[in-house]
Amino acid sequence: MKTRTFQRPQQTRGGCGVWGGEGGAMIITEEDARAFLRGLFAAYNKRDWETFFGEYVWEDCLFVNGDGIHSGREKMIQFWEEAIFRTKEETLLEPVSVFVRADQIAAELPLKLYFKQDDTYAGVRFKKGDEITLRCADFYKLRNGKISEFTVYRFTPWWLKDWAGDWVSFERIVRRDCPDV
Repeated sequence: MKTRTFQRPQQTRGGCGVWGGEGGAMIITEEDARAFLRGLFAAYNKRDWETFFGEYVWEDCLFVNGDGIHSGREKMIQFWEEAIFRTKEETLLEPVSVFVRADQIAAELPLKLYFKQDDTYAGVRFKKGDEITLRCADFYKLRNGKISEFTVYRFTPWWLKDWAGDWVSFERIVRRDCPDV
């Protein structure tokens, strides 16, 4: 079991705005973070919003993704119902990589999309019954043991290469953009 303790930085750097901590330093293990994420993902995958918001996410949470900023329980559920669940089933899978720091968790995870009808995703047409697995990077900011803010980055093929043409790894993104992790 890895245990990492980090002090909250005085200021954020680069793309690390999501890492700005609340409440000072605390100890969280990678194992604790993985257990927390398993519970969060199980509630999300079941669309169990009472557990999702009751145990894991604050009602006033800020959710940021490529489609915009969604603030609060109602806006988040509305986005998921209209933008995702109407045409697809989305299943979050076990994280591949997890980094912990004070009151933040960063996780790289695969997710499965199953298309319930013909649809376009990221500019690509999919037929009813198609299933794809994507990778994404999630950054969670915690307040008193629950998520107060999270950002999701989905990796699709054209986003996987950086300007030099090298494959981008989750760890490399975190280390480059948040070097004090």
